[in-house]
Amino acid sequence: MSTNRPPSCDLLPEFYQPELKPCPFCGAGAELYDYNTVVICTSWGCKVVGPDNDPDGHKWNSIPRRSDVMELLRLVETTERDLRLSKLYERFKSVAVFANKLIKEMGD
Repeated sequence: MSTNRPPSCDLLPEFYQPELKPCPFCGAGAELYDYNTVVICTSWGCKVVGPDNDPDGHKWNSIPRRSDVMELLRLVETTERDLRLSKLYERFKSVAVFANKLIKEMGD
């Protein structure tokens, strides 16, 4: 069994508790259970169970966290807004060019 335990650690791999990120859904802590093969959220209201056969917690730690997803959504919303604004600006420019042409033609 491979672990991310430091080489200087005197504990046997089966007694080593890897550093786990908080629960991706509720943000509570997480611990290894079932002979250190599965990660479970420690919140009584959540109790999300991570992927099987994850003694190092790599699979658990690779799950996107709520804050990461929310940041990505904000980025998408901002990008969409900027795209809409740029399209509106392009329409405005074309209307302004057309209006300038009409003004010149009416002035002649």
